[in-house]
Amino acid sequence: MKVLSFLGVLFCATTVQGQQLLYSPNIPIQEIRISPKHASGGLVQHNISDLQYLPISADKKADLIDYINAVQISNGTIAVLSNGNEKVSLMDNAGKITNTLKSTDFKLPQIEPMQTLTPSSGGFILGLVHFAVKLNNQGQHTIVDLPVVTNKADDSLKLNNTVWSFWQPKEKSSDLTALQYNGQTVITYHKLNPYAISRDLDRNLSQPDMRHHSAFANFPNNYELFQLGEQGIQKVYKFIFPKDISVDTALLYNIKDQIGFDKFMMENKEKLLGFNQILSYKDYLLLQLITYGGDRSWIAVNTNNHEVLAFRNIMPDASNDYLPIIGWNDYLLSDGEYLYSILYPNETGSAHNKSDEENHTMKKGHANLIKSKNPILVKFKLNSF
Repeated sequence: MKVLSFLGVLFCATTVQGQQLLYSPNIPIQEIRISPKHASGGLVQHNISDLQYLPISADKKADLIDYINAVQISNGTIAVLSNGNEKVSLMDNAGKITNTLKSTDFKLPQIEPMQTLTPSSGGFILGLVHFAVKLNNQGQHTIVDLPVVTNKADDSLKLNNTVWSFWQPKEKSSDLTALQYNGQTVITYHKLNPYAISRDLDRNLSQPDMRHHSAFANFPNNYELFQLGEQGIQKVYKFIFPKDISVDTALLYNIKDQIGFDKFMMENKEKLLGFNQILSYKDYLLLQLITYGGDRSWIAVNTNNHEVLAFRNIMPDASNDYLPIIGWNDYLLSDGEYLYSILYPNETGSAHNKSDEENHTMKKGHANLIKSKNPILVKFKLNSF
């Protein structure tokens, strides 16, 4: 698809219940109407297949993981960043740790904390303070300077030689740039209100899908997903939600002071701020919705028939010994075939209690998960819906 210049075409304002963005009218748009409150669910045995609970290996003391700060996947290798331990661990998709690297292994002039973890082609990029570490799936690494673009934009990602840059709206600034493709503006903000932009998402550029060299851009107070590729914006998914959970743009942009903003927040806790995380999985978009009140929930949307499945509506049953599917940390990854989540050992305690209530005998391996020295990798597939 030919890249569309911001200055070379007329722009249109999308009329959604949320922050207005300006972009080329030539970009394909798929409109999807959904109601998360009416999302399907049911028992694990009816919604999940090939479910495995895999304790992350702890053969050496260096492999112990106390707390997970970030987890990503690239070409079948999973990387876990633990800032508390100042290390990154690489493992296969069965939870076997193959490499563990500490900050001291990078031999920098001074030790810098590992701050971010991003998948890249054939490995990962660790963001430090002044440097970045290119790490392949075998644990070999190269130290590079941070890309200049990350020092200017609020967020950025690379798809091979393509750089996408996100720009947070700035109060008292005439620059309305929202998204750039290789330095070329392709989305701008329609209008700004400092109180309307004071709530943000965890990420505005999704983690890249290295299998398809694609990613998504998303914005607070807006229900559009922009599918990004190496040649430009490929598609816009325009979601329309029921009025009772959609933000009222007129109210949002007419807030005059802090008192008005506090009142708006108090009265709109159930309204959707936007999409906090996005994954592409087969024919589905996996979206972590986040409300103004901070509630987060994963849903799966079939992009063909627009059916919706809510992960919180999938109930553990005897088939998986009543174990949770997703942990409290809400981590969810995809390699295109499987989905992966992370549980801490103490999160399996509820399964023991439920099994006792139901007079159910847990499989030995599942019963022993609570004794695991490391977190547990959950690997599964979604059944078609």
